[in-house]
Amino acid sequence: MLHYTQNKKIVTKEICLVLLHGFCENLHFWDNFVATMPHIPIICIDLPGFGKSPQIESLKNIENIAQEVYQTLHSLQVEQYVVVGHSLGGYVALALAEKYPQYLRGIALLNSTAYADSEEKKQNRNKVIESLEQYGSKPFLSNFFPNLFYQENLAKFAKELQKLHEEAQNIDVETLIQMSKAMRDRKNYAPILENLTVPVLFIVGKNDAILPLSVHQEQFFLPKDAQIVLQANTGHLSMLENPIKTGQLLLQFYQYCN
Repeated sequence: MLHYTQNKKIVTKEICLVLLHGFCENLHFWDNFVATMPHIPIICIDLPGFGKSPQIESLKNIENIAQEVYQTLHSLQVEQYVVVGHSLGGYVALALAEKYPQYLRGIALLNSTAYADSEEKKQNRNKVIESLEQYGSKPFLSNFFPNLFYQENLAKFAKELQKLHEEAQNIDVETLIQMSKAMRDRKNYAPILENLTVPVLFIVGKNDAILPLSVHQEQFFLPKDAQIVLQANTGHLSMLENPIKTGQLLLQFYQYCN
């Protein structure tokens, strides 16, 4: 079972908002948002090896992670949920939608994509894996987080950047390696988007250097019920770089799915 937090007791049949963080993050990524939403049942989960969740030796792919998320929610008797996934969390949310669609009431992809890695992206991940194996996590982490922000926002969000970096220091290098491989080898989830009968929300940073708009914008036309929001002056971290608007969007989407 994965480590989680919940802000209130969940009533039977109540639709819960499930928040899944991205690579090298943990459930505290959502703290400011959760603090403003005491009236909505929210569960935040640490993905395997991140935060306080244990590293899982059998972790092989995104589907394994989705299975762990499902088991955690099942243990809490959560029967209906809207899932929000940031980056890596979005991949897990899509795998969850594929395996357990009967529980899903909506899915929000926050700076994420349904498409598999391109060959160029896979090669970049291989370089990251080689660096992690040879030099450990510190050199990687020192460069990783600044690249997530829109570069003109770095000074403005210096505290947020520092917090992300500090909280990542305890992540085991093996978790980083195995998770990098899982992301590299994940399948194309575009068919899942096409077949979903629940609403889908896309929140995209216009200045996202990690996931440029041109790479994944075609996915916006796949779901039957899609909402697309493009955020100016925002990189790969909409929740941190544009917190008020992003929070409002997630609240509105949750209400729309009810």
